[in-house]
Amino acid sequence: MTRTRVALLGVAAVAAVHGVGWAYVTGRMQAEYAAALDGMRQAGWSVVTEAPQRAGWPSSAALRLGAVQVDGTGAGLPVRWRAEQVRIALHATSPGTLHVVPAGAMYLGVGSFPDCRIDAGMLEGTTDGSAYDLAARGLLIEGSGGSVAIEGLQAHAAGLMIEATLIGAAPSPSLRLPAVGRWSIEASLTEPWPAGSNPAVQAATWRDSGGTVVVSHAQGRAEALAVDAAGTARLDDTLQPVLSLTAKVSGYRPALDKLVAAGVVTAPAATAARAVLGLLSGHDAQAPATVPVRLDGGVLAIA
Repeated sequence: MTRTRVALLGVAAVAAVHGVGWAYVTGRMQAEYAAALDGMRQAGWSVVTEAPQRAGWPSSAALRLGAVQVDGTGAGLPVRWRAEQVRIALHATSPGTLHVVPAGAMYLGVGSFPDCRIDAGMLEGTTDGSAYDLAARGLLIEGSGGSVAIEGLQAHAAGLMIEATLIGAAPSPSLRLPAVGRWSIEASLTEPWPAGSNPAVQAATWRDSGGTVVVSHAQGRAEALAVDAAGTARLDDTLQPVLSLTAKVSGYRPALDKLVAAGVVTAPAATAARAVLGLLSGHDAQAPATVPVRLDGGVLAIA
C-alpha cells in the first residue's frame, strides 16, 4: 500500500468520524430544541415554526429553523417576535458556546403597540450556560411613527451583573428627537433570576424573594444633553416597575431649545423646566442639575 493510499484512508477515516460526531451533536440539538419548545408551549407561549433542519457541516453543528413566530402573552409577557429565519449553532472553535443568529427581517411588538420592523447588519446572541451576550451592528428599527438607526448595541449578563451599551442612535426627522451619541448602564440583581419559562411566575418569585435591581450607573449623551444616574428598581404587587433614580443632568438648556424648535416640547413647558433645573443646579449655569426621578404606579415624577 502506497503512502498516498494510506493518507487517503486516513483522511476518509477522519471525515467519517467527524460526520458521525456532527450527526450525533445535531441530533442532540434537535432533541433539546424540541424539549425546550414543548416547555415553552406548556407555560403559555405561542410558538409557530418550521421543523428544524440540520446544517453547518463541516465547520459547525447547527439547526436552521426557517420562519419563527413567538407570542408570550399567554405566559404573562406581552411581547411578540417574528423572524424570517433563525440559526442555532455550535462552532468547532468554541464548542461550549451556543450561537443564536436571526436572519432577514424581524418584527417586534409589545402589548397593544403595533409591531415594528427590525433589520440588522449583524445580530447575534451567545451563551455558554452561565453568561449571556447580545451584539448588534447596523440596526434599523422602523415603526408607524418613524425610524431609528442604531450603529451598535452590546449587552452582557452574567450571574447577578448586567451591562449594556448603545452607540450612535439617529432617529428619523419624523420622530423629532435628538441623536444619541452613547448610552451605557451597569446594574446588578440583589437576588438571582429564577429559572423557568413563564416570565410572570419568574418575576413574582423574584419579587417575593426581595429582588431589586441596583443601578450603579446609567450614563448617556444626546448631543448637548448629558445624564449620569444611579438608583434602584423593583416590581410592585402587579409586577409593574417601581424606579427611583437620582440623575445629574447637564446641557439641558440647548437640549430644551432644540426640543422646542422641533415641536416636541412647548415653550411654556420648556421655560418651567429651565426654571426647575436651574433651581436644582443652585442657579449655577456651569453646574449639572441633580434631579430625583421616580416611576411608581405608572406615574413618572421628575423633581
